[in-house]
Amino acid sequence: MSSKTLKQIAELETLAVPELKVRWRKLFGTEPPTHQRRFLIKRLAYRVQELVYGGLSEEVRRRAAEIAANH
Repeated sequence: MSSKTLKQIAELETLAVPELKVRWRKLFGTEPPTHQRRFLIKRLAYRVQELVYGGLSEEVRRRAAEIAANH
């Protein structure tokens, strides 16, 4: 993982909830959910990595949807 990516993720821990919500709007382009701070940090960290390294492949998404539908 690049040092820039690590720095962005580490910075999330220092932000207050209103700042996390601003970051959410920037990274997702939507209004943030009303979840707890810990959830926002985890999801934002994932999003940062997703934007840098790419998300799940279509095959993996399809398989996850199949598994979810069967449970």
